[in-house]
Amino acid sequence: MSTEELKPDHEITEISKTGYAFLKKGNLTNALETFQKGYELDPKNSYILIGLGDTIRKSKNFTKSIEYYNQALDVDPYNRFALLGIGDAYRGLKDNRNCLKVWMRYMEINPYDYSILTRIADAYKKLHEREEAIKFYEKALAVNGNNKFALMGMGDLYYKEKDYIKTLYYWEKLVSLEPKLINILTMVGNIHRKNKDFEKAISFYKKALTISEYNSYAIFGMADSMRGQGKHEQAAPYWLEMIKMDPENKKVLTRAADCFFMLKDFDRAEELYNDVLRLSYDKFAIYGLSKVYRLKKEYDLAIRNYKGILFQDPKDIRTILFLGDTIEEMDGRDEAIKFFKEKQKEFEGSKEIDNHLSRLLMSTFEEGTEHML
Repeated sequence: MSTEELKPDHEITEISKTGYAFLKKGNLTNALETFQKGYELDPKNSYILIGLGDTIRKSKNFTKSIEYYNQALDVDPYNRFALLGIGDAYRGLKDNRNCLKVWMRYMEINPYDYSILTRIADAYKKLHEREEAIKFYEKALAVNGNNKFALMGMGDLYYKEKDYIKTLYYWEKLVSLEPKLINILTMVGNIHRKNKDFEKAISFYKKALTISEYNSYAIFGMADSMRGQGKHEQAAPYWLEMIKMDPENKKVLTRAADCFFMLKDFDRAEELYNDVLRLSYDKFAIYGLSKVYRLKKEYDLAIRNYKGILFQDPKDIRTILFLGDTIEEMDGRDEAIKFFKEKQKEFEGSKEIDNHLSRLLMSTFEEGTEHML
């Protein structure tokens, strides 16, 4: 701010200094009283006007603060502090269009301010003007390639578009600069997990857990990544930790049950599948529980479960196949062939049923051929 903008008055200068000192300490009441006193003495002093605008804006009275910033701009149309203040006030009002007008005016006097370039990009992103958002993020990063907010915003834009390759480019750079951004660490882990790059996913979840030992997203990610790797023994403690944290999460309970099933701890698996079903009906938990019953040779219980699903959805081919397999395990191949022939008539053209029946018939034929030799 130029010295010409200031009233050459020692008292105003001291009032301004005092007001800004209060403002810096967060003492908004005393700051406001001080700046108001200065305003009564000199209503065109830029420092006083901006001080009032800043104090009132920090009190969340954005509309009122804009009045004082505008008075400062009447004195100096390109006062950078007034332009920044009014831009932030419009941002507080979520008025992105007016934010852009003010910030574009600010860019005329400071075109390389990467923080404002980033805010412009953020505003365009909120307005769903993708190309403009990208343009200004790129401008901000051209000025400062380590601009964390631009890296965050660019990554977020691509994440929402499910362009995960570009998301990883920006967010992996971001966490290399700011390694304690736990939400970004877990989201990067999630992307690698979706891409089935489980080892990389685990590396990011581990980083998150060094920051927050009980972060549920990282714990779930660890468990699910190890599940993807087939490392069920290592996954089990993470599933159990998740159950402690969220004991009524059906997805967690089901996957924990699947984990113990794979570890051949069938009693624990059965208990967990039943925990899911105590919460509400869940077809996948019923499938899992039925697998346990079949391994325990409790075929009647498995058949009852499959018939229960088919009572609600008689055309569920997957369940029909499971039911047929269970009949084969309990009563032998001939009974299974009989069952699938009936279903073949009922679901004419079903490739799954045709293939199942063909397999059974081929096995019967091969056995008959062996006896003839």
